[in-house]
Amino acid sequence: MKIASKSFNKIRRAINKDINDIKSVLQRSPKVEMLSGDGADYRGFQNKTASGNTCQAWNRNYPQNHRLFTSKNRNTKGLGYHNYCRNPDGEPTIWCYTTNPRVRFERCLPLGAKVNATFFGPEVVTGDGASYRGQQNKTISGRTCQAWSS
Repeated sequence: MKIASKSFNKIRRAINKDINDIKSVLQRSPKVEMLSGDGADYRGFQNKTASGNTCQAWNRNYPQNHRLFTSKNRNTKGLGYHNYCRNPDGEPTIWCYTTNPRVRFERCLPLGAKVNATFFGPEVVTGDGASYRGQQNKTISGRTCQAWSS
């Protein structure tokens, strides 16, 4: 019985060491999240908008009043007692209400995404965007771009 107990303790220590090693690697690794489609299934941890505003918790109604925090949306849309970006209503990408009284809502990028990543569909911009020839006509905050011919 003593041999079995010693073996068990040795195995337990090895497993605990492995778990701690994995936790250490995960903490040092850059957090990079993926976004598919319009982000309706996104359940990541981004809590800042693309311009840097802090997201308002979905269960709060200040400073932005809204009606999206329902039991149905908590169960199916990923809304909860948190301020992570989500897409509960079919917008082109993930977004959140902001804690900035002057900015009601803004779009978000998943954690680790580059600023030049796509916001509104299948287009992808690389580098500084000098070679971009896509159809994007909205700013990050949703404003319509002025036509180049204007």
